[in-house]
Amino acid sequence: LQEAKTVRETTETGTQPKIENLTDLNLGRFSVISGVINYQNDTSERNETITNFNGSLLWPNIKAGWTFNGEGIWRGDIVNMNLTAATPVMLMAGGSSKLNAQIKSETINVDFEGETNRFSDLFFIGKASATAPSLRKMIGFFGGQSGVGSNLLDFKASGNLSGTLKDLQIESAAISLDGNSYSGGLRFTNQLNKTNKISGTLASPVLDLTPYVTGLMSDAGLKGVFDILNQAETDLRLSASTMQVGGLKLSNFAGGFMVKDKN
Repeated sequence: LQEAKTVRETTETGTQPKIENLTDLNLGRFSVISGVINYQNDTSERNETITNFNGSLLWPNIKAGWTFNGEGIWRGDIVNMNLTAATPVMLMAGGSSKLNAQIKSETINVDFEGETNRFSDLFFIGKASATAPSLRKMIGFFGGQSGVGSNLLDFKASGNLSGTLKDLQIESAAISLDGNSYSGGLRFTNQLNKTNKISGTLASPVLDLTPYVTGLMSDAGLKGVFDILNQAETDLRLSASTMQVGGLKLSNFAGGFMVKDKN
């Protein structure tokens, strides 16, 4: 690692680090069978546990890339992860590496192809996509209040991702939720011991609000929606060629949706 740090520090901007100068060190395959992982989530300060963990890391040589494949139970869901890194030794030494990752579970599937670096915090930049059969279930999976209801279900998103786990942006995004499709950009900020933030600008060809208005007709539906909204400060700019609620249609619609201090 010290050699890798020296290589990183002496590499000119815009050029590739010469990892061939590192001392040869043959490694191999590292495996965990029926393991348990206990860790503290730095973002939420929660103590987390992964059980029934089976995984292997193939890293033939310190100069080579590595491939990881593993599966375990996290928050009641079986999660499978496949991950490849081109120059992990440089990433561990505070540099960067190409990175491909696939995370699959019943709650959420994520694909990422790009680069990550540790110039400051762990930073990601690249193409990403995510799908979830229920946005509500996904919110609950990540520790939020999700409630029950007939909306905020089928969710898909893809676009250019950049940022850290505490501050992520997705640009040139294609997003769909409850049959409505959007394009634009979103930013998610996870603030320790503070209210999280969601902001962005989204445009839709046809924005159908009927499912949401219908869901608000019952006390349980109203409480469920407010429980979800109250978890983050929200500042969204919305536009649509057509916005409709039942039989009412508005053309060339533009507006804002804001939540702050639970208002």
